[in-house]
Parts: sequence; structure tokens; C-alpha cells
Amino acid sequence: MRWKQADLIAGMFVLCGAVLIVTIFIIVRGQIGQQDRYHTFFSNVAGLRAGAVVVYEGYTIGSVDSIDPLAGDEGMKFRVNLDIQPDWQIPQDSLAEISATSLLSANAIQIKAGTVASLAVGSEIPSMNAVNVMAEISLTADKLTGIA
Repeated sequence: MRWKQADLIAGMFVLCGAVLIVTIFIIVRGQIGQQDRYHTFFSNVAGLRAGAVVVYEGYTIGSVDSIDPLAGDEGMKFRVNLDIQPDWQIPQDSLAEISATSLLSANAIQIKAGTVASLAVGSEIPSMNAVNVMAEISLTADKLTGIA
């Protein structure tokens, strides 16, 4: 009888630990609580992943929820869906761009603040295409090889 009681206690301990780990993961990912949804479009999302940070003038305000490829007449575009802190005011003339927040960090969405009235929740944030540094280095190296 003692072994059955010890097995039950050990099983309950493991189960509580698993529930605690899942709860912490959900809280850390910010999936508890309502987020305001915005979106933006880019023609190139190299290095950007779901879960990437969204930064407004250096302050973290949310994360990238998902990236959806959309084929159109002008070629491939990517809709980047952003989850932003509730009631955060983003001016209509703000610009979103993909860039790294520091030299060794992963790519993030940086929003440069505008000055006019705020966007409605669910609106599109205008974007500007970022320069792909590695592609530019490769093109420059090709040109130098051609010159040599």
C-alpha cells in the first residue's frame, strides 16, 4: 500500500510541474490578455520570425504574431501581423521597418513615430523596405571581382 501512495504523490508532483511550465511559457509569450492587432506589408522578410520583438522608438511594445505570404500582380508581398500592447497609440504617419535592435540581436520590427492622429486598432502601419546588408555586400564583391 505504501508504494501506491508514493507513486500517486510522485505523479501529482510531475503533473503540477508540467502545468507550471506550460503556464510560465504562455505568460512569457504574452498570450494571456488581449492584445491590439495591427499589420504591415514587406516585400522581403529575411531573418524575421514569428515571435520577433516590435519596438516603438526603442521601447518594446509587442511581438510579431505571424507572417503570411501573399502573391499578387506586383509579386510576392508578406503581411506581418503584430500584437501590440492594449491602448498603445501609433500615429498614422509612423513607419515600420525590419532591422536588428543591436549588432548581435535577431531582426525585429522597429516603428518610427509619426506626429499626426493615431491609427485605429486593426489598421495597416505603413512600412519602408530595409536594406539587406548581406545582399549588398555580395553585389559589391561581385562588382569588384568583375573589375579585377
